[in-house]
Amino acid sequence: MLLISSLARAGAPTSPAAAAYRRGLEALRKSDIPAARTAFEKAVKLAPTDAAAQTSLGWVLAQQGEMDSATTHLRAAIKLRPAFASPRITLASILTQQDKAPEAEQHLRAAIRAEPLRESAHGALIRVFLAEGNQMEALEAFTRYRAMLKTELGIEPTAQLTSLVANLGRRHSDP
Repeated sequence: MLLISSLARAGAPTSPAAAAYRRGLEALRKSDIPAARTAFEKAVKLAPTDAAAQTSLGWVLAQQGEMDSATTHLRAAIKLRPAFASPRITLASILTQQDKAPEAEQHLRAAIRAEPLRESAHGALIRVFLAEGNQMEALEAFTRYRAMLKTELGIEPTAQLTSLVANLGRRHSDP
């Protein structure tokens, strides 16, 4: 079954749900969060089994501070498409803010299994470890990801990810 989000991106014949989703994406490009919310709510109402629409609505709701509603839509997206990394990463961010690090870690590990090279998932996992005070686990997660990137793509992690762990392991040189 094709998702409305796939139809919207592919330029397929427009269904009302795909058109609503497309309006939501356009609103996000314009940084119009309220319009995006309205459009994604319509897309979800018209196609409640579309994981991307549920994810997008969950993300917008989180941006508006409506964490309970965001969590509901993100969990719906995960139930619909368990290997979809995006809702897991967003949900993990919310769970980390709510001091639910073990559940956040579970979702991030599942996201990493689904998309092993996705830096945002690895970065979020490192942030969970740091939020828990587990610096060694954060450094080990970074080291594993860095090695995988080097092996698979011959590249280094971004400066943004590297900065998360830049001062870990340098304690021996501190006064």
